Amino acid sequence: MPEQIAKENFPDLYQFRWGVESKYRELKNRLEIEAFNSIKPASIQQEFFAAMYLSNLVAVIKSESDSKIIVSINNRHAYQANRSYILNRIKNCIVHLLRSPLSICYEMICRIVEEASKICSIIRPDRKFGRYRKHTRRRYYSHMKSCI
Repeated sequence: MPEQIAKENFPDLYQFRWGVESKYRELKNRLEIEAFNSIKPASIQQEFFAAMYLSNLVAVIKSESDSKIIVSINNRHAYQANRSYILNRIKNCIVHLLRSPLSICYEMICRIVEEASKICSIIRPDRKFGRYRKHTRRRYYSHMKSCI
């Protein structure tokens, strides 16, 4: 028989899911991981792995930026680097990063880390604000046939 979970524990358990939900949102909405440009399985795999590489690179840069954020005693809130800002910066220069020598890549990534550590978002634990939901339409429509 499975363990029973008390109703009072559900809000705390939901908070543990937030990181996973945020990652799904990034993959689906920002990286458009469901909007493939091809119908061939090899091309779809290539697009998928490129998106995952980009997501992992953003996560590494965000982690480094978070560690460089200066904490002040006067601040009421904790801060974190803005993931959307980092993603947009990386998307704009990923081709240049992949084609440049290692020393130039290192300099570019260090510059992005420094900039991202200055563009911060407030961390709001235990947020209770209600969300407004709009009816959304399907974003990605393709005339291509499914490869599956």
